[in-house]
Amino acid sequence: MKRKAFSQKTITELKIFVYIIIAHALMREGKTQEAYNIMNKALLLLEKFDEPCALIYAAYQFMAGYYAGLDRHDEALKYKNLLHEYETALLAVMSEDEIEKLRDATQRLQHFPVKNTVDILSRIIQRSIINEDRKTAYLEHLSKLDVQLLERAYKNSKVKITDKDIRYIICFAANMSAKDVGFLFDVDLKSVHTARYRIKKKFAREDSFRMIL
Repeated sequence: MKRKAFSQKTITELKIFVYIIIAHALMREGKTQEAYNIMNKALLLLEKFDEPCALIYAAYQFMAGYYAGLDRHDEALKYKNLLHEYETALLAVMSEDEIEKLRDATQRLQHFPVKNTVDILSRIIQRSIINEDRKTAYLEHLSKLDVQLLERAYKNSKVKITDKDIRYIICFAANMSAKDVGFLFDVDLKSVHTARYRIKKKFAREDSFRMIL
């Protein structure tokens, strides 16, 4: 059977699609620098596109979240502005059904950041090589978390909560050891203890998140 020949544009789109998937997978595993490096490859390829496409939207959305997680607010704002401008152009060429699907997906990510983080961490822990007894205990703690309470705490917090903050907060709420948290995020023990201290200091005594730290 003769193989179908793909156009160069289609091949480029497929490469970008794969890069975006890999970047998100690395980010879920806490490998932020590797995720950033992969996404940069996607962005370089996207520079060749002169018309709106969902891949560019997805890449900008990733970069905005990446910089927000690092508390690099200027870069995050830059990509959020690009995302807003690009969204206008993208919606102009999409069908009503496609627009609705895109909005639904975006709203789910924006409205339930704690639940999304719990789901992602649960999958990472399940695939990890952490001791089976501790793994079972962590997953049980995660399943019993009052996610709605944490979502409200997130929305009502008087300080800015980054994606990185949420990841650490959920791990601490699941009573994970500092060693296992470090293993999941590929950081040393000192970094985990520093993160916990920084987050506790960040939240006022009356802030709901402080209660689980």
